[in-house]
Amino acid sequence: MLTWLTAEKEYEGFPLYLRRPADLDVDSLRPAHPNLAVVTHEFTKRKPNGLPERDYNESLFEMDIELVRAFRR
Repeated sequence: MLTWLTAEKEYEGFPLYLRRPADLDVDSLRPAHPNLAVVTHEFTKRKPNGLPERDYNESLFEMDIELVRAFRR
């Protein structure tokens, strides 16, 4: 199971939650993955503070799992 490092920031007045695997060694991954991939998703159901509604957020779990799985070593 992965261990994640997390951070909470504010972006344009809204909360922004970030995470990455704790054991991520970027330098060792660069030869095999020389390009940066950026995945964005605009919430269609969100609270006034910008966070996703609970049910909507839970509907994104499978997408999250697949994205993590796609970039595992």
